[in-house]
Amino acid sequence: MKSSQVLYLGISGVLHPSWSFYEEVNGHPPDQDGHKKYESVGPLYRALEAFPEARIVLTSTQPWAKGLPTVLEQLGQLAERVDGFTFLDLTTKAPCDRLGRPMTEMDYWRCTKSQVVQRHVEWIKPESWIAIDDEDILWPHDVRAARLVLTDPCQGLSDPRAFDRLLTVLEGNFGGG
Repeated sequence: MKSSQVLYLGISGVLHPSWSFYEEVNGHPPDQDGHKKYESVGPLYRALEAFPEARIVLTSTQPWAKGLPTVLEQLGQLAERVDGFTFLDLTTKAPCDRLGRPMTEMDYWRCTKSQVVQRHVEWIKPESWIAIDDEDILWPHDVRAARLVLTDPCQGLSDPRAFDRLLTVLEGNFGGG
């Protein structure tokens, strides 16, 4: 896989509220407030129309838990941009140790999202990349400032501030949109 522009995409807490987190915070599931699974696929798709070279790498655990074909079906029109997901790439393809072997599954699960993205970036070496996620643990300052769209896990990209940040980060990293 070689792409000049890569968008690292979380799903839960990004494309829709994190069901478990939302329920813990609000005392009821998000669908009681009108939220739907994958509700932000359409807006993200439209935002990416200005960046036809941008490819997606999923950072979510959902392709691992539910199977990539199931997730791709839910992603609808975004699915054509998906080039894989970090768990499969880093545990089966990417040389991660000094002997050129992929990382173990146990090592993968020990990583923060920022570490997973960093290792994947080191492997594919895209010209530019961004990440959209609701996990804020240990992202380096320069990534937070220029490449990260951090979403509220109860709102994801349906939050106008997060969506505005997405547009700014896309333009700043992929340009010419």
